[in-house]
Amino acid sequence: MFHTGTSLGEGDRNKYGDPILLDDVIKDNNLTVVIAHAGRPLWWDLAFFLARSYPDIYLELSWFLPESLKSYISRLDQVLEKSIYGSDFPSYKEQRLTGHPSRSCNE
Repeated sequence: MFHTGTSLGEGDRNKYGDPILLDDVIKDNNLTVVIAHAGRPLWWDLAFFLARSYPDIYLELSWFLPESLKSYISRLDQVLEKSIYGSDFPSYKEQRLTGHPSRSCNE
């Protein structure tokens, strides 16, 4: 599992969250790779491309804001079998998460 996507913590270096940095690792090794956070939000398209291009690449979907799920759902069916649910750590208020993703998926 490789952390991808942006972070806002003190000292975080977002340039290292770009999934393209995994390209050489993926091509030159016989590895199963999980792209944590699926590159969100800046590199979702690239993470999606890598998962579709390589048989042993999977997308872990934690830290998707409930409000932004709808924009990803329309393409998620193309990589559904390569997607892993993840909750990360409890950063959201429980009221904000309870039932919200299921409503977004049904809309």
